[in-house]
Amino acid sequence: MRVKSRRILLSRGWLRIPRTSNSNSFIKEPTNYNGFRLLACDGTDLCIPRNPTDKSTYIQTAENVQGYNVLHLTALYDLCSRTYVDGIIQPKKNEHEKAALWTMADRYQGSEKTIFIADRGFENYNTFAHIEKHGMYYLIRAKDINSNGITSTHDFSATPSFDEWKMVTLTRKQTKEVKQNPRNCQSRNWKEFQSRTWLLLHIKENWNN
Repeated sequence: MRVKSRRILLSRGWLRIPRTSNSNSFIKEPTNYNGFRLLACDGTDLCIPRNPTDKSTYIQTAENVQGYNVLHLTALYDLCSRTYVDGIIQPKKNEHEKAALWTMADRYQGSEKTIFIADRGFENYNTFAHIEKHGMYYLIRAKDINSNGITSTHDFSATPSFDEWKMVTLTRKQTKEVKQNPRNCQSRNWKEFQSRTWLLLHIKENWNN
């Protein structure tokens, strides 16, 4: 009976609870830090009642081990007001935290003076673009320069700490010809990025049609 009842509940219903609570609370205006609203994004797993027939959430680590069901929540949390402002629930096997942040950034209707803060795992040029196109800011910790993250493709100082700008050309094609002649790409720049990531990457978009 519990499993059948769970199917009736829609994920958007769970997300409406904190939104309604926030709108009815004593917090009428978000608390800011030096004029900026600080929104932290992170994800967590949510265990739900066991249901082996739900293949998108059912996890079984070994053949003779009883499995379990998990959903994944990616949420936006207001650090100053201490309230959740948005969230996306995904089946564990379809988990995509970056895409969840893209969606939440696109549908965010707050002030442009908002800083999205996230840890490693959210670093992505598409993430930067979704936030930038709405005129907002971000502070995202990148993976180490010796890892497989986006910083590994750049030459940085060998010193323990550094503050450097980097220019990045993004194209729709990754052919050898495009890489050797980036200036031949047709440019469609909707904005020259002014925000900084944790490692201060200065990005300029170029789209090849």
